[in-house]
Amino acid sequence: MGVALSVEQKTAAPPWARDRFTLTAYLALGFFMLSRSVLAPFIAYRSAEDPGAAGLLGVHVSIAAAGIIAAGMFWNRLGAGYSRRTTVPVAALLLALGALGLGATVLAVSFAAAFLLGAAGSVLNITLQSALSDRHGANRRIALGEAAVVSSLFGALAPFAIAACSRVPFLGWRSGLVLPLLLLACLLPLLRTTPMPEKGSHQDPDAPRHGGNLPRVFRAWVGLLFLCSATEWAVIYWGASFLHGAAGIPVQWAAMALGVFLGVEILGKALWSFLSRRAPVERLMTACTLAALLGITALIISARSGWPPVVPLAALMVFGFGISGTTQLATAAALALPRSLSTLAMSRVSLAAGLSVVLFPLLLGLAAQTAGITDAFFIPAATCLLAVAASAVLGFRAGRKHD
Repeated sequence: MGVALSVEQKTAAPPWARDRFTLTAYLALGFFMLSRSVLAPFIAYRSAEDPGAAGLLGVHVSIAAAGIIAAGMFWNRLGAGYSRRTTVPVAALLLALGALGLGATVLAVSFAAAFLLGAAGSVLNITLQSALSDRHGANRRIALGEAAVVSSLFGALAPFAIAACSRVPFLGWRSGLVLPLLLLACLLPLLRTTPMPEKGSHQDPDAPRHGGNLPRVFRAWVGLLFLCSATEWAVIYWGASFLHGAAGIPVQWAAMALGVFLGVEILGKALWSFLSRRAPVERLMTACTLAALLGITALIISARSGWPPVVPLAALMVFGFGISGTTQLATAAALALPRSLSTLAMSRVSLAAGLSVVLFPLLLGLAAQTAGITDAFFIPAATCLLAVAASAVLGFRAGRKHD
């Protein structure tokens, strides 16, 4: 007996439209990503100030990830008594303060700020994405896809803004950490005056069928999201090292290639979002994961075979294009639930994403130390292969259901 691919009541999708809340949520999610993205340049500039503390500074990433995991585990219960309209501005303010606190010269303060950055950012992300899902229902994949594009664009601004501030003598790089607070000051009037869909009641007519528990199909989609996120972040963290150590590309060009890779991901998110209006999410997920598998396979083979550098570079871009759409599509599919479960569901999505960011780059790093960076990349290749298999199974079940 097959597993239903969605527990949401099947109705024809209404015409797609962006209302005031949708546009406000896009901007707020952009603010979230910009704030979270200050962490990497913070580590770079702080390490340059104090090279001896480079190892301790790297701990900030793990602490921020711990905040993400904590929010994913506990926010659904802790935040049950707060409305979304209250949660969003409070979480946004705490997130901006976390970004600002990274500039502290005392490590204990910056550690606390990193945890706040992860936890408050995750609460804001959970709240806004679940609200977008509730507002748009069957069109959630379009809304979440567009939100992912806007978020990525805002996130790409953070390193440039901090670099620009660092070049101004009377400002310095720390002044760039004020940017989230300034952006929030502009956003607050919108957040305070924009109506926001609130969490569904447990009197939702669909809720009794599940007793407040998440169905098996949700766990299948979250498992697929975990595999895709693990693959993506392992390559983001270690892609430049692979290009340099395995493909023989000079380190400065490898670093630049990773920047281009992130740009390709933004373009990919936009294209997959556009295609999500015209094709089922299961079919798109299969296409995404197959493209990613093709890219990472070609990347490993070209590096091991000593092919010209243009081949592994092109393979990396193919991988980035494919993997870029997986998180937004899997999230949209996982959130096809009654409104009473959307916040719990998004909390679990955030938890899975947080765990993948913590575990797989660390696992790949350990493998690189023992077996070398070339062989270590069989780990993301394996998770990508599993993602293709999972996408194919979900697509097959969807096809059988529609027959």
